[in-house]
Amino acid sequence: MEHLEGSSLGRLIRKEAPFTAERVIHISRQIFEALHQAHSRDIVHRDMKPENIFVSEMGRKGDFVKLLDFGIAKVNKNEHSPLSTITQTGTIVGSPRYMAPEQASGKPADERSDIYSLGVILYEAVCGRTPFTADDPASILYMHVHEEPRAPRSHNPDVHPELEKLILRLMAKKPDKRPSNARVLKEKVLRLQK
Repeated sequence: MEHLEGSSLGRLIRKEAPFTAERVIHISRQIFEALHQAHSRDIVHRDMKPENIFVSEMGRKGDFVKLLDFGIAKVNKNEHSPLSTITQTGTIVGSPRYMAPEQASGKPADERSDIYSLGVILYEAVCGRTPFTADDPASILYMHVHEEPRAPRSHNPDVHPELEKLILRLMAKKPDKRPSNARVLKEKVLRLQK
C-alpha cells in the first residue's frame, strides 16, 4: 500500500473549517476527477466521507487529494466480481452522516449516491458541521430521507451563493435531481472557479 503523508479531509475539516471557497473548489475538483475515474469503470464507492479522502500538501500546488477505501464499493457491470456480492438489496451500507437517501432507505446505490455524499462533505467543509446531526444513526438516516438541509449560508454567511447552490443540488433528495455524474460536476466546478 502506498505510504501517504498528510491528513484525512475529516481531520482537516475538524481543525480548519470553514474552508474558503477557493480551497473547497480546489479539493472538490480533484475528488470529482477521482470519482469520475471510478464511475467510468462502473465502480460506485458507497462510503464517501471525509475520512476516506486523503489530503497531502504539494508545496505551491496546495492540497493534493486521493480517494481511499473502496472496501464496500459496488461494481455494476461485472456480476462475478467479489465486490458485487458484498451486500444485497435492502441492506444499508455506508456511513450514516454522509449517506444518500436511497441508501438510507435500503435501495441500491449508484453514481448519484456518491454525488449526494460529496454534497454532504462539501457542506461540512464550508459550514464546519454536517447538515444532519442526532444522537443515534437511525435519526440521521431519517433526516437524510425526509428533511431538507438548512442552507449553508445560515451557518456561514461567507459561503458564495453559487457554491451554496451547487452543494444543495448535490444533496437533492431524488437522485434524478442531482448532477448525473462526476464529470459534469468537474465542469461545473471549473466554471465556478472562474
